[in-house]
Amino acid sequence: MTERAAGTSKRGDSMTRAWATRKAYAAIQTAWLQKPVCLCGCGEKLVRHRNAEKQRLFKPGHDARLKSTAAAVLAGEISKDAIPEVARALRKKIGFLQRRPELEKAF
Repeated sequence: MTERAAGTSKRGDSMTRAWATRKAYAAIQTAWLQKPVCLCGCGEKLVRHRNAEKQRLFKPGHDARLKSTAAAVLAGEISKDAIPEVARALRKKIGFLQRRPELEKAF
């Protein structure tokens, strides 16, 4: 059996890691909302909308790029690193992942 310091537990450690990940993704989202770029990874700037809920995520047609990249990751053709980190952070907002949840495994 391993010895732990008083007051620490496996659950506490996992919660600390989960919150650290959540805070990191929140920081990425906040930075992206200040200067939004296309989530497909092309780096093209998007027009910033005052309302965060109405902010566009892609340039027209570029959502298909990210969708095909996700499909290629699932097929094993390319590595998981091909999907941009900001797209991973904003995956809950990406519409095609809500319609095709099997693609979310690539993220």
